[in-house]
Amino acid sequence: KGDATNPLVRCRLVVQETKYRTTIDAQDIGATFAATPPFESLRLVLSECMMGTDAWSVERVIGFLDISRAHPHADLHRKVFITVPSDIGGSRVKRLLKNLYGLKDAPQNFELKVRELMLALGATQGLFSPCHYLVGKLWVMVHGDDFFCLGTRQEVKDFAAGLGKDLIVKTRGILGPRKDLGDIQEIICLNRILRWIPATSSNMDKIEIEADARHANLILEHLGLKKDSKGVTVPSTKVNMGTGELLNPEQHSHFRSISMRAAFLAEDRADLKFPTKELARCMSAPTTVAWDQLRKLGRYLVQAPRVVQIFARQKRPSVMTIYSDSDHAGCLRTRRSTSASVVMLGTHCLKVSSTTQVPIALSSGESEWYALVKSATIGLGLRSSARDFGQEYELDLLTDSSAANGIGQRRGAGGVRHIETRSLWLQQQVTD
Repeated sequence: KGDATNPLVRCRLVVQETKYRTTIDAQDIGATFAATPPFESLRLVLSECMMGTDAWSVERVIGFLDISRAHPHADLHRKVFITVPSDIGGSRVKRLLKNLYGLKDAPQNFELKVRELMLALGATQGLFSPCHYLVGKLWVMVHGDDFFCLGTRQEVKDFAAGLGKDLIVKTRGILGPRKDLGDIQEIICLNRILRWIPATSSNMDKIEIEADARHANLILEHLGLKKDSKGVTVPSTKVNMGTGELLNPEQHSHFRSISMRAAFLAEDRADLKFPTKELARCMSAPTTVAWDQLRKLGRYLVQAPRVVQIFARQKRPSVMTIYSDSDHAGCLRTRRSTSASVVMLGTHCLKVSSTTQVPIALSSGESEWYALVKSATIGLGLRSSARDFGQEYELDLLTDSSAANGIGQRRGAGGVRHIETRSLWLQQQVTD
């Protein structure tokens, strides 16, 4: 981990369990599944930290805990024998009693161990995501062996002490405004940079989040671009990326690698959502035209290498607002439409989405309706995430299409006989 300037080296004994050398059936997904929270959960935590101006609200901070040697803490629920290195004494064939890194079910066993410990600490596990926990008033989000805790400094300290009775807990830092109390004001987590900007005489405090700049730099490097290369002001143009010659196998692999890195970067950059979505659609058979579009995205990163999102302190809103729009028949190759969704909690942006619609909409009103349905599902998911932490919000679904609004206000297909009936569930939600 780390980089050339700040290397972080870790050495571990790892088991090599493959699909050819395992006692777990390759089709038994449930035996190896381990849950991870949706990324918008982190944004929800940041948003909650900046809610309210009362004394208790402004005292809340975010603690970052890391579990050292996480997997060996969990028990192993099957018989596993391994061949150990020759410099380990005794027989070279030994039976494992605890999980070891590399076992296919190690992440799941650690997740179950965490659940057991959290329930023992009096936590309530979330229904929408099993990685959400509420311990009194303390919010806890678990991502692998990383724990993100939102509460007062004392609540975070007490939680770390309780967890430390059974796990090796390392406090990476507490993100907060008080350096005199040991708070840090910048930390890297999940390949994102978080900063706490303390309040001034003229501004309330705020939290900033941005993608690690290394990803943009690596994209430029792989595309052969430099920071002083000529940039462009838009990341993509509408072209038929199915045209042109197919890339050779080496270029194909290169295209996939860079496109997926850009897609990861787009999780923190709304301006990259649409172009990375379009590039991903060409993943199976990229062409020279698609490669040109990828290079255009790279030149855009030369022009706009960073985007910082701000979560400023605000009064708690009662409504979560979802904005919906569509690009009717925007794909020049298939004439499919694109759904766009933005979820806001007050001034805080929780999620941005850009997806290609599966049905081919025959009118702009129909494509706007499908976009509205997609936006509603995203909003319901975020509301469920908030419920896991004891917060309740109404949903306000907004569209600029009178046709889509009309479909939502009635029941049944009406005159739109060719509409996908599976999308009409939203009408009942609106009625209720």
